[in-house]
Parts: sequence; C-alpha cells; structure tokens
Amino acid sequence: MFKTTKADQNAFHQINNILGSPRDENGPGWGFAGMIQTLNRAQANVRYYCDNDPQNINGGSRWTLRPDPPNPPPGYIPQRFRQRYDDRNPNVEHQEWEDLTNDIMMGDTNGCLDPGTMAETYHIKRPGTAGQQVDRVTTTICDTTLNSRVHSFDDVPAKKDLSELVNPVQGLTNMDAFRAVSSFTVLHEGMHMLPWYIHDVESPSDPDDGAYSWDDCMDMNLAGDALDNANNYVFFAFLAKLADRHFRLSKITSEADQGKLVYDRHGISSRLFKERRWDELLGGGLVKRWWSA
Repeated sequence: MFKTTKADQNAFHQINNILGSPRDENGPGWGFAGMIQTLNRAQANVRYYCDNDPQNINGGSRWTLRPDPPNPPPGYIPQRFRQRYDDRNPNVEHQEWEDLTNDIMMGDTNGCLDPGTMAETYHIKRPGTAGQQVDRVTTTICDTTLNSRVHSFDDVPAKKDLSELVNPVQGLTNMDAFRAVSSFTVLHEGMHMLPWYIHDVESPSDPDDGAYSWDDCMDMNLAGDALDNANNYVFFAFLAKLADRHFRLSKITSEADQGKLVYDRHGISSRLFKERRWDELLGGGLVKRWWSA
C-alpha cells in the first residue's frame, strides 16, 4: 500500500501518527482518530460545514467576494466581473472568495459548486488576520456526499459478499466500492488537515486528475508518492475495519491488485484503534479539536 516495509521506521511512525493509531508509542493522541469535539468554534482546529459552500456576490453567504482595493492599479478587473476559477484557464484573473467567519480563503477551486465534488478542505489564511487557531482548516461536506446511500462503515451491509455496496453511478466493486461511503470522503478530507497535510498525488493513469482509485493507489512506483497520497491512508484504514468483519485482500497478487476482497472467518480480526482506548491517551499529547456548524 505504501511501497515500503515496517523496517522503514519513519514511514511506520508517520502512518500511525496521522491516522492516530495507539500502536505508535512515540506520539499517540493527536492523529485523526484522536480528535475530540468542541462546541467552541474558535478553539477548533477543524471546522466542518454541510452547507454546500454557499456563495453570493452580493454578500449574505458564508463565502463572499474579496473586496476590491480602494485604489486599484491600472488594468485591475473588479472581483464581480471576473470569471469563477477554471483550471483549464489558470492564468486568467479569477474571483477570490473568502470566509470571514473563519478567516479562510477559497483558493483555486469552486468547492462544492464544481460538479461531482464530494468535499473540500480549505487552509489558506486571509492576510492580516489574528485571533484564530494557526493550524485551522474548514471542511465542507458537499451535497453529493450527503446524498450517498451509505454514510458510515457501520451502515455497510454485513453480508459476506458486500453485494449491496456497489456504487450505482460508477458500477464500482471491491475496494473502490467503499469510495461511495460518506465516511470514506470525510477521512479523505481529514488527510488534508494541518499539520500533516497529505496531498492528492497526480494519478498515474490521468495526469489531469488525482490518485483516488484503488488502481491509482496501487500503481504508484515510489514510496514518497504513496506516503503523500490521501487515499492510500483511507484505503489502509478501511482494510483495518474490514478485518473486523473477517475480510481481507485476496492472496492472489493479480486479484489483490484489483482490490478483490475475500471472506476469511479464521483470518486476523484486529482493530488498529482498539488496543487502547483513546480516553487513556488524550492526556499524553496534542489533541486536535473539531467543530461542526
């Protein structure tokens, strides 16, 4: 999965730290699994929204156009007359949107307004702002994800063949089928949080897209790429959850490369996050907090 071995201690600790596994004796308590909820938005490192990124050029929405300067330079195009961001024309002056509540910039994206976007995480800070968590991000879970048939791993049918978890839109099966689960998307966005900020590496099969599919994650040749790609971590975490239901990847290499799962009632059923309860670990290190609108 990560193109390396347990002998690579740096990689081993990085994976365990980011996912928050208590197996990492050198730094437990601050990874994704170690986050706790807070009702105080200002104290939260991660702020979740399920509003589909509302934008209004006239104001009144969470995302508003950045004000034009009082004395614009020659040739300046006012924000309201610019185009929305289009990655096909990256050099064109595009609109700049900002979230004044969290002092966050939208950056080179249209968020949930881009067709097919499942979620988006924002981390660019507005210039000259203070009084907020330095490593804050906001994550919007888009309507595309919220309208999913399956929201969490616990909602996945417990049948041995997992036949009901077939994405009706893309017709995906095996490991790729879990991309249809809302919590898969939430965990993927969690990999974009600070301070770790795991990227979406360029797809080996499509340079204009990220490495999201199982094939893309498995086709990476370099450990550095695999360790810096969000879905490699998410697939790894879902495999750990699948082990609790006695599922594992096929031992036939060609089938495993395709993400084929087999039911093995006598196989290992060991949770990555079960060995110690998180409430025993929270006092031992930095704890990230999340807040939801």
